[in-house]
Amino acid sequence: MAQPESEDPIAGSLFALESAVFTGSSAANGVRDALATRNALAVAYCGGERYTEAADLLREVVEHCTERLGSDDPDTLVAAGNLGVALAWMGRFDDALPLLSHVLAARERVLGDEHLDTLTARDALAVTYRLAGQVAAAVGLHAHVVEQRIRVLGPAHPHTLTSRCGLALARIAAGSAGAAATVLSAALVDAEEVPGPPTLATVVLRANLGRCLLHLERPASAQPLLARALADCTALLGANHPDSVTLRGELARIGGNLDPGASF
Repeated sequence: MAQPESEDPIAGSLFALESAVFTGSSAANGVRDALATRNALAVAYCGGERYTEAADLLREVVEHCTERLGSDDPDTLVAAGNLGVALAWMGRFDDALPLLSHVLAARERVLGDEHLDTLTARDALAVTYRLAGQVAAAVGLHAHVVEQRIRVLGPAHPHTLTSRCGLALARIAAGSAGAAATVLSAALVDAEEVPGPPTLATVVLRANLGRCLLHLERPASAQPLLARALADCTALLGANHPDSVTLRGELARIGGNLDPGASF
């Protein structure tokens, strides 16, 4: 769950790099397989925070996809979207925003407004607006993605929860911590209704809700949320994971450095 410096370290994934496995007709499979290998390498570079190398490789992949498959081919759009992701991680928003806007418009045209890949592109653009400081655009687009993902995927789907968290972070950036807390509280209720053990999604939601409440000067309400987030994060990722360390430090600062193995 590592994030760029401009992003909350436990906010959840910025936006998922899409599958490196290209699909298509048998006639084009040889081309697609070769491009898929390079796309997968670029995704791995991003995972290792080697964003410049990823961007350089993805530019080549986008160029070759466009030449051999066409500018509107779904795999060309995957590669272009991944290039936009890499540029956003590098803080090159003047380059990332037009590219991600282009990918979204193409997917709307080719796949439809509520295709899952279109929603991925829309979410990516919303997050990039937020990281670029274009808060009003981020809030509006995040809200739109949340509405669509709730309708298409359901309120507790991991992608929907990620978008709801993104909307909350955009509202915080806009100075509306109370509205952000409302979004996170509702999302956490939906997430907890899904059977099974805690997930990283619930850790993210609970941690950010706790932070919202701290911002609203409600430490007594924030402390148990952060303590539970720490316990779950430790169980899922380990006590020495950066997110566990961050949460432990936050609890210590409000006098709540609880045993991460405690039960709740």
